[in-house]
Amino acid sequence: RPTGESSLDRPGARLYWIGAAVSFLGSFFLYVRTMAVSSSFWDAGEFIAAAYTLGIPHSPGTPLYVLVARVFTELPLPFLSIAQRVNLLSAFCGAVGVLFVYILVVRFLDVLMGKSAGTVDAVIKISGALVGALFIAFSDTYWTNAIEAEVYAMSNALMGVMTWLAIKWSDKPRDVRSTFLVYLLFYLLALSVGFHLGTILAFSGIFFFILM
Repeated sequence: RPTGESSLDRPGARLYWIGAAVSFLGSFFLYVRTMAVSSSFWDAGEFIAAAYTLGIPHSPGTPLYVLVARVFTELPLPFLSIAQRVNLLSAFCGAVGVLFVYILVVRFLDVLMGKSAGTVDAVIKISGALVGALFIAFSDTYWTNAIEAEVYAMSNALMGVMTWLAIKWSDKPRDVRSTFLVYLLFYLLALSVGFHLGTILAFSGIFFFILM
């Protein structure tokens, strides 16, 4: 059970933020630099076309992904093509997913090891979390999904956010204000159906976590 202490309350808070910046900005830079310059193999061309025309991609349709991707096609980035702007959505969501892996690993280490006794303990936790986040960032499947127009990067990012909300709720589960986090979690879970049905898989773990 989390202790209620944030990573920012421990020695090494500045290092915590540095690790967060490295995990997000580093992975985002990596994905933008290796991002597909146009449509790539598989479903990417279909999603790009659906986002640009507000069309309907293959079943089950992923309507919310299409709407969010449409917003990215309207970004004032004349140096990027429509396809690249939709690909940029995946790069951004992929970096958000890496960031939440980092945040969650730090919280899990807090549970396992307790509050850091000093800067050295904080460095060990932050280094371990950063290594775990970068393992995800550089993994072949995750990297591929983060540089092309696909729904999986957004789905992964949302699963990270929902897991983090569940852990934040567990800090003060009896607090009436914490109930808001549960409502927000279920709201995002419902929205996730419009991104990718696989996102619902995270709910099983969240459910048993809250139950226990």
